[in-house]
Amino acid sequence: MKPEFLPPYWSLDHNKERLDNRMAQNRVDREDYVKAVGRESCVRKNIVPKEYRIVPKGSSHDVLLLCVTCHKISNNCDQELRKRLAQECRAPIGAIDKVKATNPLLKKVVSAAKAIKSAKDKIPFDRLAELEAIITEYYNVSLLTSEVLEEALKIGTQSVNKEPHGRKV
Repeated sequence: MKPEFLPPYWSLDHNKERLDNRMAQNRVDREDYVKAVGRESCVRKNIVPKEYRIVPKGSSHDVLLLCVTCHKISNNCDQELRKRLAQECRAPIGAIDKVKATNPLLKKVVSAAKAIKSAKDKIPFDRLAELEAIITEYYNVSLLTSEVLEEALKIGTQSVNKEPHGRKV
């Protein structure tokens, strides 16, 4: 496939040497130093954190050079933003295999079962009826038996969060 056009500085009588000279004029050597504070020891800072990135990694257009002090300040701001996003989006921060989400309904059922099992005689009648209703509604039964109560005590309230923080946000 041949292009149908030529760059404006190119003509058929130009030789390779002239083209190389022209390209050398357009090239600028990059200096690595932080312009704001004038320090030369730089740390690469990803503008978009890796966990929120959609485009493939390896592209250098979203990298910023910062001095160590500025990098630390920037990371602290990033952590505050992550915490706020985690609360707003209900997306816990951490590794997929370590993050557990608590199911509020299951927690309520287990709590009601523990209360009935440990202090049934001390709970007022109205509150006891509420606790029994929570368990019977969850298990879709009309009467709370000891088997249902034991089963309610055994259920786990936490489940592994399959969706990572970055994708959920």
